[in-house]
Amino acid sequence: IRLRELSGGNYGVLDLMKDLAGTYDVDTPFKDEALIDEIVEKTFPGIREFFTRHVEGNQPIDYVELLARVGLTMGEQEAPSGYFLKDLQSQIPFIDVDPSDNDIILIRRGIPLNTFFMGLGAQGGDIIKNINGTDITLESIRMIIGQSFSWTPETEVTMVVERDGTEITLGGKAGSPTVMETMIKPDPDANAAQQALRSFWLKP
Repeated sequence: IRLRELSGGNYGVLDLMKDLAGTYDVDTPFKDEALIDEIVEKTFPGIREFFTRHVEGNQPIDYVELLARVGLTMGEQEAPSGYFLKDLQSQIPFIDVDPSDNDIILIRRGIPLNTFFMGLGAQGGDIIKNINGTDITLESIRMIIGQSFSWTPETEVTMVVERDGTEITLGGKAGSPTVMETMIKPDPDANAAQQALRSFWLKP
């Protein structure tokens, strides 16, 4: 982003790689201590500040500020999820196995739960004891996860959980689960210059 900004959109990382490849190859390695000076020389004096702060120095990159330069913002957005898995691609589960006993299945703590679990009233740390009359073990939860792919929003779900040593019966409709995700998305208030820089940054 900074290279595109300094060059009016005309020079990016791929251009830098090509320029470096013209000097260095498998038989001509660069010296680590000289590489930053070489990059500054091949690009723009203004890029030195980036390396001074974030590479040679220890100042973390402010990604919110950096993304704002190209008209992007970070915010929460509702996204579809599975009942027990965040999505089919990542396979990130909302449940976990107790390390001390593979047949103790827990709802994960410290992550946003989907509307399925929240709608039932489940909480992170709950131990799932039974779902729709099936006692939960590692084997049976795999079976239930498989069955959940054929659930409809109207499917009734009864879940018994253990919370702080007490068993609680939860129930409700399966619904159409969603989860709140932190995502990078276009800023609707981005000006023309920010949008143009984004276009330059994203082009091949």
